[in-house]
Amino acid sequence: MADSILVEVVRASPPCRRIFTNAQLIERFSTWLQVCGRAPATRVGYTRTARKFASYLEGRQFILATRADVLGFFVARLDCGSSRSSIQGALFGLRVFYDFLHLGELVRTNPARQVLAGKAPHRLPRVLSVEQVEQLIAAVKSDRDRAIIELLYATGCRRAELLGLRVEDVNLMARGVQSILVRRGKGDKDRIVLFGQKAREALKAYLDGRRNGRIFEMSYATVAKVVRCAARCAKLEGVTPHTLRHSFATHLLERGADLRAIQELLGHSSVSTTQRYTHLQTAALRDTIERCHPRG
Repeated sequence: MADSILVEVVRASPPCRRIFTNAQLIERFSTWLQVCGRAPATRVGYTRTARKFASYLEGRQFILATRADVLGFFVARLDCGSSRSSIQGALFGLRVFYDFLHLGELVRTNPARQVLAGKAPHRLPRVLSVEQVEQLIAAVKSDRDRAIIELLYATGCRRAELLGLRVEDVNLMARGVQSILVRRGKGDKDRIVLFGQKAREALKAYLDGRRNGRIFEMSYATVAKVVRCAARCAKLEGVTPHTLRHSFATHLLERGADLRAIQELLGHSSVSTTQRYTHLQTAALRDTIERCHPRG
């Protein structure tokens, strides 16, 4: 059958025979990622790449794919306009997928690891000014949307972390800075995030006395749509939920916050990840010199 396979793993012991369709393998891969504690967005991205690769193979089975197939797949994506950074991310996802097949003794080698990723151009993250954040918040149309944008900016949470927040983990009773427990953030780690009075007021208005359950019951796409619609009303371009996380970190750094403290608030496992915001600050200073210095 075109959509089924007979896998024979040659070993010293009698061979192991298993029959799976490509769709079944992708389903099992998604389950495996969940068991391994991968973030929902990561699972979606990796399984989407596996599905696209299956489509490229046009009925051939994953275990029959070669290095040439992987190369052809990514060349085709480049021809369709995919950026080099998205190609790198997809290649990493395909490597993980074939690692999974290797662990299950369905393939002997990982063809995706035989392909080298070209170096993507370095892009500094998009950051809003404080005034632009104010414009964005002023453009929202509902208590829910205001709470979403205020919390994204006030806490630096990732979109997946925002959707995992629970009402019972919010401390709205303390004076001054409030706190929320982020359960199983990236890397499957819990951490405390903090927020100020503006976000407290927005969250309190939205909850309206509710005492339990997830704060926001919605999809990832809906969060992105909320931010995108507010940005459109504020006449801002290229704004995503992650833009607010970048803005959170950059604004703290510009006002003298310690890099280690920002690392803790963002939930970065390594300070080297947080250091990219120092590069962003340097780029902003370079732009200032070029615009304002008499001999810039």
